[in-house]
Amino acid sequence: MVCRELKCYPFGMEMPGREYSSGSGYRYGFNGKEKDDEVMGEGNEIDYGMRVYDTRIGRFLSMDPLLEKFPMLTPYQYASNTPIQAIDIDGTEGTKYEVLYEENGQTKIKTVVDVDVYVGVSKTNPSFYQVADVPTIKSGLEKEYNQGFKVDDQLVEFNFNVKTFDVDVQSVDDFSKNLQKTSSVETDELQFIDANTKLPVYRKSITGVAIATKITPAGTSEQGGTLVNRVTINSTASDKRHTESHELGHFFLLGSPKNPSTAKTHNAMGGIFTYKTVDEEGNVIQDVQGMNLSNIKEFIKNIPTKKSPAPTTVGSIVKLTSTPNVTAPSPPAPMRLSIPKKNEAKKK
Repeated sequence: MVCRELKCYPFGMEMPGREYSSGSGYRYGFNGKEKDDEVMGEGNEIDYGMRVYDTRIGRFLSMDPLLEKFPMLTPYQYASNTPIQAIDIDGTEGTKYEVLYEENGQTKIKTVVDVDVYVGVSKTNPSFYQVADVPTIKSGLEKEYNQGFKVDDQLVEFNFNVKTFDVDVQSVDDFSKNLQKTSSVETDELQFIDANTKLPVYRKSITGVAIATKITPAGTSEQGGTLVNRVTINSTASDKRHTESHELGHFFLLGSPKNPSTAKTHNAMGGIFTYKTVDEEGNVIQDVQGMNLSNIKEFIKNIPTKKSPAPTTVGSIVKLTSTPNVTAPSPPAPMRLSIPKKNEAKKK
């Protein structure tokens, strides 16, 4: 059952006369959030739980409670000022979502994975990443991950929100640990029932990964490593762009038994995990490979689902999650990246 359909401008303001409703009383609007039409008019004020949002100006009416994490953004911003490629779940930060798109005259759903990647840059040490490297890192990741892969006939797109932090001020280890503390969210994955309260306890997930170079001597064979949400790329890595995509793959598989840790299991996974092999004379027996569909399927399978409210917006169509037999695909639940149960380093 479609309760309401509406057309919105990018930041959520409703287009006049471009809506359909099956009846009165449905009080949810942009992004499935509850409207408050009494003060500012129809569809102009949205309750996001953490904050109230004004769709006419694309701004929240109060400051972001996580403003210290994002000094580069105004504390009143919505979806990091990128409403075409991101949404705001509860008034704090972005997450995974799905959108409608047209393909050969048919309306389909595309899965978009929003990933916060924090690059450690240095103003004093050229062995570390520089600010000028950031666009290249972002384009390299998106080129590798976004090759038109489809999982269950659904297009998958990775959106890497690349930001920076200063390694001259804070180490990548400290920064990644702070991310674990400040950006964990509850998922739909049940861990256990609390013996005292009898209430379910759900798995927690983190929302971002820190990546930085590591100074290593020339000739080091190891190219990089991943520990929970901390990625280090060796300064002497032969192909940093490939290594970055490889190590992010370990991040997506943290906590999964499929996460490779030996040369044998790397090559068994194939694709972006394939090791380069040379003989004693230096001849290449097996070269590195790019991302493949099998890699993407394992990533999507391992990303847990974040809890979401019952009414959900897919594109501009609002449906009820309790109505399974609708013509359009069932509404998705936002997803986040997971904290593994063991802090086990994955080496390339």
